[in-house]
Amino acid sequence: MMITSNARTWLRILLSRLMVPLALAIGSMSSAHGQERMYTIRNPGVWTHDPQTGAPLGWNWSGPISGGGGRNLASHNGRLIGIGAFGGFGCFLHQQVISINPADAFPTGSPCVLGNFVHQIEGDPVSGVLYCNLSQQLYTLDPATGQMNYIANVTGAPAGVTCFAIRHDGVAFAINPGRSLWTLDLNTGILNQVGTIQIAIPQGLQFGLFEDAAFDRFGQLWATWWVGSTGSNGVLYNGLYKIDMTTLIAVRMQAFNEKFGVAFLPDCDCTTYCTGKTNGAGCVPSIGRNGLPSPTAQSGFEITASDVVNETVGLLAWTLNGRTANPFQGGTWCLRSPLRRTPLRSSGGSARPVIDCSGKWALDFNTYMQQIIPPSVGTTISCQWYGRDPVLAAPQNVQLSNALEFVLLP
Repeated sequence: MMITSNARTWLRILLSRLMVPLALAIGSMSSAHGQERMYTIRNPGVWTHDPQTGAPLGWNWSGPISGGGGRNLASHNGRLIGIGAFGGFGCFLHQQVISINPADAFPTGSPCVLGNFVHQIEGDPVSGVLYCNLSQQLYTLDPATGQMNYIANVTGAPAGVTCFAIRHDGVAFAINPGRSLWTLDLNTGILNQVGTIQIAIPQGLQFGLFEDAAFDRFGQLWATWWVGSTGSNGVLYNGLYKIDMTTLIAVRMQAFNEKFGVAFLPDCDCTTYCTGKTNGAGCVPSIGRNGLPSPTAQSGFEITASDVVNETVGLLAWTLNGRTANPFQGGTWCLRSPLRRTPLRSSGGSARPVIDCSGKWALDFNTYMQQIIPPSVGTTISCQWYGRDPVLAAPQNVQLSNALEFVLLP
């Protein structure tokens, strides 16, 4: 639908009426605070998974498909960190630290300074330090430069360890080839045995290894098991396992017949609040979101309004000044002034002369932030959709959704 100059003028007038002081009165709310996302890196590519079941939800990748990914993945300061060598970055027989923005899956690589024996990396959620284990030697690792600083040899476990993970309280655990679980002192590299992980695999196939591991927010340990390409027997056991830290029993949650890494990152700290207005078609526009808000991502955070009158124009108003809930043209205005607005969007939906609720407004806010001077990481943004309602008589001819509040991730 073509957006006319009259529609633009109408919305500018409407916005100007909102640029007034509003009294605070917070409406109803629901929050995703404290949630997290599970990620794996395979094929290569970044997959999101259900953090409860491990079931794959979707795949995304914005980098070159050339020798990347590896079998280890870590979370570090809001980004996914992998080890690999991407042809697009010019490395051969060497490795790089690959930093991936989870919002748009875009990777950047460090200089080619790593040897080709780094298979274990992990970020400490308490200290913010990134660690790696290179040939059973513990290092800190700078993801931007690839520089490693030696800490100590990893000692105490026969045959070393194949992976390690750091819990949310800063305690590190490692697994050795014999499936024993150990605590790992990140200052000295010393291992102390906790017990042996119980895994329902026939004795003849127990030469497999836990390739990577990560803790979820509940303190459950997830790990990827690889027996190898051993035909039908091997594929029965390869995959993603969850390990109970009390019983040390490992249960396969998902079958994946390949080596891959696993990590967890916080989900969007997103909250819906306030109340939408019933439009002329009898529906209440509802705000929604999909993805992660990041001022450094090119895309990956779509904000929508569903149940909108078809073939109407609207825009997303947003503010850095928080919430309110005040009467406005038959509905509730949910944002404190001063406001900013995005470009107009058409709702589409059924062709006229039909009037129904088949319209939808949508905007990728990450893409929009590339066109402005974006707020900084950690900023809280509140937003609300509004636009023209051709069914209702003036001055009530306005559609209003409820509102969304979110915090910008790295």
